[in-house]
Amino acid sequence: MALHMRRTLLSLHRTKCSSFKPPEVLDVRSPGPLLLTVRTKKRYFIPPAVGLKKNGAEDAEAKARAAGIVFRQEYFERPINIACTAGIFDPYIPPEGDARLSSLSKEGLKQRTEQIRQSAASQLAIRKIKEHDPEFSSKTFAEKAQEIFIEAHYALSNFNKERLHFLVSERCYPEMTRGNRYKTIRWKFIESLEPPRVVHARCPDMVSKGNLYGQVTVRMHSKQTLAVYDRFGRRMLGDEEQPRDVLEYLVMERHIMNPYGTWRLHGKIVPSWAPAKDPVIKTVRIPGPELKPWEEFDSKNYQFEIESMRGQRERGQRERGQRERGQRERGQRERGQRERGQRERGQRERGQRERGQRERGQRERGQRERGQWKRDQRERPEEEKGQGERDQSEPVL
Repeated sequence: MALHMRRTLLSLHRTKCSSFKPPEVLDVRSPGPLLLTVRTKKRYFIPPAVGLKKNGAEDAEAKARAAGIVFRQEYFERPINIACTAGIFDPYIPPEGDARLSSLSKEGLKQRTEQIRQSAASQLAIRKIKEHDPEFSSKTFAEKAQEIFIEAHYALSNFNKERLHFLVSERCYPEMTRGNRYKTIRWKFIESLEPPRVVHARCPDMVSKGNLYGQVTVRMHSKQTLAVYDRFGRRMLGDEEQPRDVLEYLVMERHIMNPYGTWRLHGKIVPSWAPAKDPVIKTVRIPGPELKPWEEFDSKNYQFEIESMRGQRERGQRERGQRERGQRERGQRERGQRERGQRERGQRERGQRERGQRERGQRERGQRERGQWKRDQRERPEEEKGQGERDQSEPVL
């Protein structure tokens, strides 16, 4: 590289020196162009051509196959957990009006007879569960399930994850803990309004035929209190001082083939006729004014702006309420006018029909009377003629 640079400098020096001449013999002609070849850095990587039709991955795979390299086939596998099932098999359908209809009423007796008729599959499942768990009893299991439910919810309110993992299944755990971060839960079980009872039982298998799982649905009607607070300590849902009647259908599950398995809370069944949940009260941040770097925050003016915005919002709500009230009153007036018009129209039509019927009846009656009179007129001359003949035939005394 140094040798090439030396040759280049020597050629430049010769050209420069040869272009200068004494003043008396100065040539006015311009010097000819100078061309120098300079070598740049050698490229060891040439980028691929742009716009190739072949895919890069397919091209690489084809090259690897040509070189004798075999690509390993990729399998997209989803991990499963055999400690519990992924859902509820043949879920129980609660009858509409449960806990509101008396068993002595007609509808309550119908529901009770339907439950007894559909309990054949549950009895078979309970028999299969008792074959692997001799201590299982449908009479005492409901109270045990209620104790597990209460202990699990107390562990949830105290954020005892270890105890909660022991009491609920792997499917139920994320459903109970989702969205509870930075929140405070206050839950309390007050009393049981009705004794819990087993209403449904199933014994499905998974993966293989002999891998059995027991699922028992327990009906629980109790009185509870619930209050949820956000991270700022503001109440989002419920009330600690106001107990509520709660009707729940709990699904308990156990891996029967596991000798160390226990009954755990697996989920809940929410009926379609259940009332809607109360809305969650959220805490939002009110954005402050956008200040320039040289401006200062003035709390008084900002408070005045907030109050003015609040006043505008209240005025807008009042105006909206007045408009809605006016629309409702206008609609009621129009509806009343339509109904009055329909009633008057109906009365007019009814009067016209009645007048038409009366006039038609009078015309028919008149026609009948005229016809009867005409017949009488035709019959009277014949009778008078016959009477005259009889008078003439009688001898005069």
